[in-house]
Order: sequence, then structure tokens, then C-alpha cells
Amino acid sequence: MIKEYSQKRFGIIAIEKCFIIKDQLIEALSMQIEYELKGTQQKLIGEILFEMGYMEMAEVNKVLEVM
Repeated sequence: MIKEYSQKRFGIIAIEKCFIIKDQLIEALSMQIEYELKGTQQKLIGEILFEMGYMEMAEVNKVLEVM
């Protein structure tokens, strides 16, 4: 099972595992872009999704394990 996910990005895996929905990923990606445009510290998408309350830390860790 790990092999099927190995080439996928964090957000896609999180959607496939039903941890988030597409709209939540799009919102988090928009925030990630805003952070970069403002020149603030870059954040990983999993960190943003956790901070937004869309994912639990255990879910973030499960996605990272698969990656």
C-alpha cells in the first residue's frame, strides 16, 4: 500500500484517506501562498491544515508515514 502513495503529495494523500476535502486543501494552499508572498516563515501544508483545525496531528503523521 505504501508504494501506491509514494509519488503523491501530502494534500492528495490526505484527501484520499478522507482526512480533508478538496476545498480545505485549496484553502490551505492559498494560505501557504499568502505566507510566501508576505515573506513570513514558510509553513508546510500539513502544519497549516493542522492549525486550521482540518486535521488532527495523528492524521498528519499518518500521511507523513505513507509519504
